[in-house]
Amino acid sequence: MGRYNLVERSIGFYRKNGLQKTFSRGWLSLRRMVWQSEMVLFYTLLGELSDIKNDQLYSFKIERIKREEDIPDLAFRRLLNHWNETIMRRHIKERFGKGAVLWLAKLGKNYAGFGWSIIGTPIEPYFFPLTDTDIHFFNFHIFPEYRGRGINPLLVNHMLLLLKQEGLERAFIETHAWNKAEIRSIEKTYFHKLGEVRKVTIFGKPIVYWSKISFQERAVGQKCPHSGGDNKINDSQ
Repeated sequence: MGRYNLVERSIGFYRKNGLQKTFSRGWLSLRRMVWQSEMVLFYTLLGELSDIKNDQLYSFKIERIKREEDIPDLAFRRLLNHWNETIMRRHIKERFGKGAVLWLAKLGKNYAGFGWSIIGTPIEPYFFPLTDTDIHFFNFHIFPEYRGRGINPLLVNHMLLLLKQEGLERAFIETHAWNKAEIRSIEKTYFHKLGEVRKVTIFGKPIVYWSKISFQERAVGQKCPHSGGDNKINDSQ
């Protein structure tokens, strides 16, 4: 996260919540960044997924958006209001500009959440190179009033089955190791745990340290995943 982005987020949070909550949030963010920065990485091989229809999608619709101007007005307002509006506008523009796709989860007439995906080239330097048949899932969010209904796994699985039909081969997703709720949500999908990893990006090149590896070799197409930068691997499995 850029320094300007961090300051902008902090100012926006302070204006909405006051000094005490801003200080508490800042301390929590610092603690997570310094001592709890480990990520849990998941993968799935799309060709091995069974084409099973999910009956729970009876009133659940998913909209796939490839351009900013195609975002429905109601969904666009929801995206801007759930976080810092200035940052969200910039993220939306940047992500579409790099070829990312926005997926909207809809229950009835209301939008319940969203997620992003991008093929081949991630938004930021990844843990290892991705190919043109790889897809990266990122930045999933379910709006507070719709949490606890299993919407996130439904959205992720629907995306995976659709992308399988389009010839993509592998999908990757990750979350912070401290985010136990998100980990449990991903474990309800077709994704499998690949490993636990830390990453530092220096001059645009990622330095990756794998603290745990539980992947099959074919998941990443090589003996050990690499980032194109230096690697330190400690297989504790």
